[in-house]
Amino acid sequence: MSTKNSELATIFHEMAVMLEVLKDNPYRAKAYYKAAKSIEKLESDICSLAASGELEKIPGVGKSIAKHVDEWCREGTFDEYEKLKARFPAGIFEILNIPGLGPKKARVLYRELGISSIGELEYACMENRLVELKGFGVRTQEKILNHIEKIKVYSTMRRAPEAYRLAGEVEKLLRRYSDDVYLVGGLRRFQEVASDVDFLIHVSEPGSVLSHGHLEDFEDVRFVQEDRVLAKYEGFLVDIRISEKPVGVSQLFFFTGSKGHIEALRKIGSGLGITISSDGVFVDEHFVDITSEEEIYNLFGFSYIPPELRENLGEIEAARDRKLPELITDKDICGIFHIHTTYSDGSLTLDKVVQYAVEQGYQYVGISDHSQSAFYAGGLKEDDLKRQRDQIEVVRESYPQIDVYWGIESDILPDGSLDYSEEILGMFDFVIGSVHGSFRMSSEDMSARIVKALNNPYLTILGHPSGRLLLGREPYDVDMNRIIEVAAEKGKIIELNAHPYRLDLDWRWCRRAKELGVPVAINPDAHKAGDFNLHWGIMTARKGWLGREDVFNAKNREAMQRLMKAKPWMG
Repeated sequence: MSTKNSELATIFHEMAVMLEVLKDNPYRAKAYYKAAKSIEKLESDICSLAASGELEKIPGVGKSIAKHVDEWCREGTFDEYEKLKARFPAGIFEILNIPGLGPKKARVLYRELGISSIGELEYACMENRLVELKGFGVRTQEKILNHIEKIKVYSTMRRAPEAYRLAGEVEKLLRRYSDDVYLVGGLRRFQEVASDVDFLIHVSEPGSVLSHGHLEDFEDVRFVQEDRVLAKYEGFLVDIRISEKPVGVSQLFFFTGSKGHIEALRKIGSGLGITISSDGVFVDEHFVDITSEEEIYNLFGFSYIPPELRENLGEIEAARDRKLPELITDKDICGIFHIHTTYSDGSLTLDKVVQYAVEQGYQYVGISDHSQSAFYAGGLKEDDLKRQRDQIEVVRESYPQIDVYWGIESDILPDGSLDYSEEILGMFDFVIGSVHGSFRMSSEDMSARIVKALNNPYLTILGHPSGRLLLGREPYDVDMNRIIEVAAEKGKIIELNAHPYRLDLDWRWCRRAKELGVPVAINPDAHKAGDFNLHWGIMTARKGWLGREDVFNAKNREAMQRLMKAKPWMG
């Protein structure tokens, strides 16, 4: 078979798959499948047959398909194919590469759950959304997750939990032949997604690293320079810089970066006689014995800049003026909101959630199951709300040591309205409003949609404000600056969703929220026991310059009681 025959057969097969998934025209899909098979079997070149007018002699090739072939042979594509591609999510083809997921199941995933990428599929599995889906179930969901894990092993990017897990494993391997091992680069500064990990290590004889076989657990090992090795570990790029001398503070500082941060300091230092490099710190060309990174900043008269902030985004000026924030820590969090229970798509009962929150030492917990429009997640109808409200009262009496707040995660509908009447919304202690569908609106329409929701007096917290799924779905097109400004005007809270697949609000926007006095709630968006960890959300908040005073759920029990009574978000 000629190369052209193979290319065109692939195109017709893709078209058949797209039509089958979209369920536009099943007969047309069958026609493209048949044409693809016939062209694959041809011994003659398809474009030669087109030139001689013999296309319709091929089984399965009628006038319409022959027209497409002619156009493709002349132009390299054809109009119907380009139109179909334009309205078909390309990520579905990646889903179809997962064993057991054909066009019919992909259609169910797309139509029922809006899943159009591997990342969205993985997130849906993590939330158990395939368990009750027709044609799927627990075993299918487990198989899908297992295959996705295999795909990720050889992908180039990793979300934070995976990246730091791999970094930890690499560090253990490197410590087999050196105790002087340091994580540097982007991961030391914190990254929500990473393509590589950087290490500094002291080895007296760099050449021995390979000769002694210490890197046998790595793949594609190669020397870039005498003092630098590149390798891969589970498909993750590892950049190892080797020092013949014990690793010094200046090296740790220099290779942590960022490049912009280091260059900005060097520029300032040039006027003060201070030189910083991986070889050391010098003042007026005299070597200075530095024992900590704090001492480097002290030379400039600056306060210490934590690694998370070293991005050359104003931190140097703030350090000069002694205006750097005291960053939020895990210990500052007093309670959690955005918890799903078995009333919707969570796997823990209401009682178990509260019991877990008590065990973790939280002073309050906010329950917020899905609203009625989220049918795919078991959204609560009015009768469900009454039952849950009654159980909330029982749980409050059972656990007097913690405050239990009753809320809802209401869908923000395409027109910007929330999912219940004002009478029902008024029953809750708090309302989280989130966009869960119709992501492809224009920036103007999406912004107007969310602004309208923010103008609803019952909305308390704007949930996962950009809708992104890291390595799975891009943020929807929205004017985030406008959203934060309206939130400030209306006294609303914006969520920093701590789920490692989201980490949304993006850290780059956290500073804007801080500037405008918009409280940020670091919420777990928990669906099961393992989801309650806020660590990655805390790290994102720190990188976004947030301190305890900026975080809604860093308020103690009494302060939260006062807020819930006053409800300043109602205007």
